[in-house]
Amino acid sequence: RSMRAVFDHSWRLLSKDERTVLKKLSVFRGGFRAAAAKAVAEAPLPMLVGLVEKSLLHRTSEGRYQMHELLRQFAAEKLQENSAENEQAHDRHSAHYTAFLHERGEALKGAEQKQAAVDLDLEIGNARAAWNWAVEHLRVQRLDQAVSGLCYYFVWRGRYQEAEGACQMATDRLVRDHLAERPVVRPVERLRVWAHILAWQSFVDQYVGHGERAVQRAEQSLALLNQTKMANKKYTYLSRDAQDVSPGPTIDTREVRAFALLQLGDAMAVSVGSENRQLYEQSLALYRDLGDRWGMAKALHGLGGTAASWGAFDDARHMLGESLVLRRALGDKRGMVFPILILSSLSAKQGQLEEAEHWARESMTIGSEVGDRNYLAAAHAVLGLAFLWQARFSQAQTVFQEGLKCFDDFESANVNLLRLGTALMKTHQGRYGGALEQAKKGLFLAGEMAHRWQNANFLWVLGSVALAEEKYAEAREYFQ
Repeated sequence: RSMRAVFDHSWRLLSKDERTVLKKLSVFRGGFRAAAAKAVAEAPLPMLVGLVEKSLLHRTSEGRYQMHELLRQFAAEKLQENSAENEQAHDRHSAHYTAFLHERGEALKGAEQKQAAVDLDLEIGNARAAWNWAVEHLRVQRLDQAVSGLCYYFVWRGRYQEAEGACQMATDRLVRDHLAERPVVRPVERLRVWAHILAWQSFVDQYVGHGERAVQRAEQSLALLNQTKMANKKYTYLSRDAQDVSPGPTIDTREVRAFALLQLGDAMAVSVGSENRQLYEQSLALYRDLGDRWGMAKALHGLGGTAASWGAFDDARHMLGESLVLRRALGDKRGMVFPILILSSLSAKQGQLEEAEHWARESMTIGSEVGDRNYLAAAHAVLGLAFLWQARFSQAQTVFQEGLKCFDDFESANVNLLRLGTALMKTHQGRYGGALEQAKKGLFLAGEMAHRWQNANFLWVLGSVALAEEKYAEAREYFQ
């Protein structure tokens, strides 16, 4: 009650303009910069300075403005007294930060990616609030604009559940509109953004090991995109005031289709083991048509990985090299890691062990610079394997142990690859008890993630140990 009295007293001392601005500033979450206050709340800098002097705002050393949470709630109540003003403020906030998500999401793909991630760290509260408002009010163009930046950031930071939750909230809302007697969104627009979000859900699924669900969602995405052609022909757009009916514009789905094809190729490579070269080629053709170098690099990476799995090492090196050239040109250090990891693996398979170690060390350096735990786990695994193939067991053991210790609280396919390397090393050393422990745990996790390649390799380790211990029937079962 005493705090409420203080706020009421301070409120009465404010001018009308100050009250209006303070109400609108309540829509921010976690603070804001002066430029955002100007765009969202029409707050000039002198007024922000005045509110700081009156202790209603606090300016941090980084130049951000913050409002005490209890004061923010008080101001939000005042804003809600005028429904039109409340909706306008939230809508402007949503527009500003969904555009911010798009801009910073694009920066995550290039030379500014590290700073972009830091910027998103600071603004993620605002970004989530903007996304939630766009979902609830079916601002589908904003969702389409923001989904890439939001999901890529969450994956970058290992916040997979938040990515899944944000996407699922949006798909649930789109489904409700689809089933409504009088839908708000034009069908072709709904189908496109729905497909886009599903493709990003497939991307997230692959990071958390839900391989089969990743395949299903990528296939659903492509199926929805195929419906957009029919929707363009069949439906007309009913305006919100229901006073006119007019055909809507054709929606360009190439970018979403290219991304969905890419996700289906990646997901099938892990969980199904099916032919996926055609998917990557279709994705690459679309990305070339769009002039999207980041997408081209991703598709070439997929083609290189596919060629490597067939044993077509020269083709794999060529395509991975192309991918790496594009990544370097973009300044996309994060994206450079996996082509380098595959090149390290290829070098090891071809007996070029020093080259394998060189690539592995480069991936470790880049992974450390980027600060992505998932990629860093993969870099540890590949460097350890490079040592293992050279029979440098003590160095391999150090790398594997360091990796498992660093990522003990973080499960992914790449962390499980560290477990596989440890099991292989212990098998080579004749330390069969330790090999069995790592292989059994890794096999269970690979099964949970539907990771067929890891499944096969852990079974091979178990079979090798059984063979070494002269348990021939058991070994045959594992190998089969």
